[in-house]
Amino acid sequence: MAFNRREVVKQGVAAALAGAAPLAALRPRPVLAAEPELVFASDGGSYQKTFETELFPEFSRRTGVKKLTFVAGQPADNLAKLRVQKGRPAMDVIWLAGAVTYQAADEGLLEEVDATKIPNLKSIRQDLLTEKFSAPAGISSMGVLYNKEIFAQHGFARPTSWWDLWNPKFKNRVATFSSNVTGEIAMLTLMARALTGDWKNLDPAFQKLRQLRPNVVDFFTSAGNLDRAIQQRDVWISTHAVQGAIQHIRAGLPIGFVQPKEGVPGYTASVGIVKGAPHPNAARAWVDYLLSAEAQSILALKMGYVPVHPKAHIPQQYSNFYPDLAKVFIPDWRYLTSQLPSIVERWNRVVEG
Repeated sequence: MAFNRREVVKQGVAAALAGAAPLAALRPRPVLAAEPELVFASDGGSYQKTFETELFPEFSRRTGVKKLTFVAGQPADNLAKLRVQKGRPAMDVIWLAGAVTYQAADEGLLEEVDATKIPNLKSIRQDLLTEKFSAPAGISSMGVLYNKEIFAQHGFARPTSWWDLWNPKFKNRVATFSSNVTGEIAMLTLMARALTGDWKNLDPAFQKLRQLRPNVVDFFTSAGNLDRAIQQRDVWISTHAVQGAIQHIRAGLPIGFVQPKEGVPGYTASVGIVKGAPHPNAARAWVDYLLSAEAQSILALKMGYVPVHPKAHIPQQYSNFYPDLAKVFIPDWRYLTSQLPSIVERWNRVVEG
């Protein structure tokens, strides 16, 4: 029976995201990868669940890679493992974020990306391909989360700006993250840009954040603790990543989420192929699959990343959570990484001290 491949792919994505028929039943089987095994290191928890239940099965069907081993750990922890294994690595691909991306590359732990062996790279916007030793897998962005029920009870207008968090009516009801959270450092640079036009001039942003303290319940060091405060209604409005907002809505909470008019900050989550990987062809196939429109759709809806593939599908009911990639402000994270110790010290002293 003849078929239109574009329509089949489209139907497959929609069905998979709706929990209906899996993609495997809707697309032809492709060429096998060279090795039958892959070892992938990434965050545990919901990340591990998504990779193991949503992405590994389809990747295995597409490539013939049957043994898929997941190494759970924060990026910094997996970097430490790579350092110990240097020269004889046990891992093939590592999920990267923040300073770990540059540390792994600069220490010679990653293979240089070969676009000829990762075909989906040609679909990714060129301005996102800034690193030689990693490929962008998604963009994490921040926005303003608020409790729609509480806002309605008090007659509060829907927030539209980052500066709404400073409104005195939210005294002791605002939450934001501490400086150990990458997204909060991104927000700091966006504030600097909004206040002065120069995102590297952090002085006004630090002073502005200090003025927020009367409104702040806490500067949270983890999303889990912040989410509990939101669920308990201790927090009415907060900064948050897309993923957290979607999880609250799926849990049935009356949560609204906005992309403030000043713009949204972001950072890139990447994947790197380990130098000397034991299964290099499977590793390249895995990275290529993660950059496909289908995998990007899953990474978006299950993990909250703004897709880097332009044909990734976002259902209409979630479209307002994902900003146009062109509107996401991504500062120079290599520069920020070099400045991070002084930024954290100053944050602790000026903002939280």
